[in-house]
Amino acid sequence: MREFSASVQNIARGYNKYGKFGKPFLTSQLTWKPEVVLPPQHIKWLIDQPDSVLSIHKVLIEDVAFNYTSPRAWDFHRPFHVEALNKINLSLITPSMVSEISLRTASAFGDTPGEWITAPLQQSVLSILLGVTNRAFVGPDLAHNPAYAAATHTFITTLLVHASRINFATPALLKPLLGPLLALPCRRADARCRSFLEPRVRAHLAAAATGAADERDGQEDVLQLLARCAVRSGSARDRDASALASRLLALSFVGVHTSAAAAVNALVDLLSAGPGVWAALRGEAAAALGHAEWSRAAVGRLVLLDSALRESLRFSAFKARGVEREVVARAGVVLPGGTWLPPGRFFSAHELKLLFAHLLLNYDFEFLDERPESTWITDFFTYTEEIQLRVRRREKSAHLD
Repeated sequence: MREFSASVQNIARGYNKYGKFGKPFLTSQLTWKPEVVLPPQHIKWLIDQPDSVLSIHKVLIEDVAFNYTSPRAWDFHRPFHVEALNKINLSLITPSMVSEISLRTASAFGDTPGEWITAPLQQSVLSILLGVTNRAFVGPDLAHNPAYAAATHTFITTLLVHASRINFATPALLKPLLGPLLALPCRRADARCRSFLEPRVRAHLAAAATGAADERDGQEDVLQLLARCAVRSGSARDRDASALASRLLALSFVGVHTSAAAAVNALVDLLSAGPGVWAALRGEAAAALGHAEWSRAAVGRLVLLDSALRESLRFSAFKARGVEREVVARAGVVLPGGTWLPPGRFFSAHELKLLFAHLLLNYDFEFLDERPESTWITDFFTYTEEIQLRVRRREKSAHLD
């Protein structure tokens, strides 16, 4: 119970006593496994270790009970999804992302110039980023299909609830029996999504295997990249259409939740900082866009926005344990006395900058007099209730002023 209600305080005490002096320390964890927290100077060593020694996938699978909620998603021989995510051509997909952001923000924050509305922040940000991620991952036709959008929304919004029940409310001996039953809502949503995705996966696999032109050449999406990487694997498991479809859905879950948490915290930070910060960021976005269209190069000019988002991640971290790995090497590891980057990192950063640039240029928000109430559940930061924002569409984009 102490870990559930006072996890952050426990970690803070350990850091103040040991971590700030360069020493690792042990802390409790809800899984009952011993956990070593490393000091900041050991983080580079941590992320440099291969997945065969310290695994991020094991942590992810256990945290959200993927073995029960989406068992097909991580049934693979080679983790080629990392290669696919790192091969996303940001220049190619930027126009479609901009189009989707415009469409989704109009739905969430209003499209009538000058009309103030009240919008729920967390719900709005999640719906926007889910739509944009779907557009980048599967293309416009499926992203705009109401049945597919509803199925992905159900999976992404309910998975954590069911995973928590499996991980923390189910005795270990009963998990093999009760886990699949508790995960049924997630599995049904997974199956609905796969019914849309599997025919497309098979078509992409066939095109990649024969070298034929893909039906969506010129409009590349992540599903295509996954298929192209999969055909190079020597294992039939990696070319299974059902597993590939489930893995895409699992990747969407991870990407949407982390980006949404970062976006919500950043918007709260900016609206709490007052009009001066917002005006400076708006001016930078207007200058970066000029009279052209958003491109990867234009996004690269958003230096102040990049700094603001980074500072928000530091100041308003949504998880107390920042870089988690599970020891999988049989001989264990020796703590310290190659470089690894999170897959999809550049896509997520690009997505957030495009979203905030669009909001800065096209919307006015009422600033917050005080920060909304928040709390920690284990080591996860959350707000105690839905944040209601007052927002209106501008008469014209700020870059045209």
